[in-house]
Amino acid sequence: MSFERVPAPLVSLQRARVLALLALVFSALPTPAWAPLAPGPMQVPGATTLSSTQDAAPTTPHTNRLIAEKSPYLLLHAHNPVDWYPWGNEAFERARREHKPVFLSIGYYTCHWCHVMERESYSNAEIAAVLSQYFVVIKVDREERPDIARLYLAYVEATTNSGGFPLNVFLTPDRKPFLGGIYFPPDKLKALLLKTADTWEKDSGKLTDRASRSAQELVEMVSRAPSRKSSLQPAILDRAFEQVGATYDRTNGGFGGAPKFPRPVTLDFLLRAYARTGKREALDMVLATLRAMAHGGIHDQLGGGFHRYATDAQWRAPHFEKMLSDQAQLAVTCTDAYQITHDPFFAAVARDILDFSLRELQVSGGGFASALDADSVLAAGTQETREGAFYTWTADEIQSILGQQNAAIFDYRYGVKADGNLPSQESEPARKNVLYEMHTAEDTAKHFGMHDSQASAQLAASTRAALVEARSRRPRPLSDDKVVTAWNGMMVAALAHASQVFDDPRYLAAAESTAQFLRSHLYDPQSKRLSRSYREGSATVDGFLDDYTGLIDGLLELYAADFDIGWLQWAVALEE
Repeated sequence: MSFERVPAPLVSLQRARVLALLALVFSALPTPAWAPLAPGPMQVPGATTLSSTQDAAPTTPHTNRLIAEKSPYLLLHAHNPVDWYPWGNEAFERARREHKPVFLSIGYYTCHWCHVMERESYSNAEIAAVLSQYFVVIKVDREERPDIARLYLAYVEATTNSGGFPLNVFLTPDRKPFLGGIYFPPDKLKALLLKTADTWEKDSGKLTDRASRSAQELVEMVSRAPSRKSSLQPAILDRAFEQVGATYDRTNGGFGGAPKFPRPVTLDFLLRAYARTGKREALDMVLATLRAMAHGGIHDQLGGGFHRYATDAQWRAPHFEKMLSDQAQLAVTCTDAYQITHDPFFAAVARDILDFSLRELQVSGGGFASALDADSVLAAGTQETREGAFYTWTADEIQSILGQQNAAIFDYRYGVKADGNLPSQESEPARKNVLYEMHTAEDTAKHFGMHDSQASAQLAASTRAALVEARSRRPRPLSDDKVVTAWNGMMVAALAHASQVFDDPRYLAAAESTAQFLRSHLYDPQSKRLSRSYREGSATVDGFLDDYTGLIDGLLELYAADFDIGWLQWAVALEE
């Protein structure tokens, strides 16, 4: 399964645009301006499904500073033999005092390859010893500190033309990066650590000087960038439409090749381009993409909701993580598609997403969890984990549940094969299948000579229900249950919007209760400031811009749905 990449268009931007992002986000950190020293590209080998001891049950007696943190991702590393620090002055003061470079590792709890590095490398005593001897090591949850993640991700994109998570960056004691990459296998990581430590010991001064000289060059490059106009001109929007259209996959829907992300922001831009210009091409790209995704393996055909992205161009083989932000944005896009077309297909997909979110992502006490993990244990009572274990099936498993005749019909409809339908390196030796709509219900009925469409539909519903019930007995993926303000604001907007379009009071009630939870737990009425996230009774760091914009948008949608002036007043207070 592919590691967590940043979508390709983001890493193919002109270098000056990436560096402009650096200049913007770095102002949030208490350091001087800097610029990267560019290493060669970091290559990631072809990945295979990995299994290991269950993350939640560490077998080492070690406990480090991360044990005091709230983030599930940081707590995952709290029993590593690595001498981790959370982000903060203490770590950098030690680096300056001992004249050591900093090894910064950034990830998030439901990232498959972040789990792999935790098991392979950070639980490895030899690698931990190298890290402790030669580096000050810092672990960051990208969802708690998006400012830090964006900064160093932009650096790695600019210097390697690639980006994603887990993100690993080497810094000087004054926080200037000089080398970075994404996933490293244990042997390559150990070799890189030793080589970097040796280079630092011999040439740290030269390395720092080169970074400073590069900083000046890059600052000058950014300063030569054309100034932005005060308003978004139609010509700019037209040019953006042309660029998006040039990457459209006319065969499979979506944009670009594998790995393929849903990109709801792009879809929303195209819907607005259609509303602004009447170009049917803009609408057609959206509708075809939504249909292809809904029929694909990226869509959980049994439980609803969408996985993070597809590792192939046909949307069939997903990276199995499910994120709240994706559900919220895609629900809005599908609702808008229904409003434009009045096609009940898009209404059904929007409801599928929202019902999954209400059922699977709501946390006790209120709010929505950040994500569901891609990995889960293979069977109850075992500790071995694998990506997609909860969602995939062998043909034999399906036949044992449905019986031979019904299984044959189901397999035809959902692309199930005796030897598995995932890429060979993923399905061996288990021969697993991910469900996707290979044939329509009509084609399936015709293929099996089922002339009664009602009986065909009843059979489809009963077989799906039987598999849902069987799957519910499997060990479930772990949840990152921290409540992130920005993403909960997105879900408030999605629920409130859907409540109007579909006239469903359930969605309105859920939007109102979520907004109230955010107001009670993540907002200080005295300072009128938001916090970023909440978990286990307390909030974390101050909110960021996307927390304010996400929640304000949600409150405006909620006011439009129930006309409670209090939501509008709160939105105004946040904007001020």
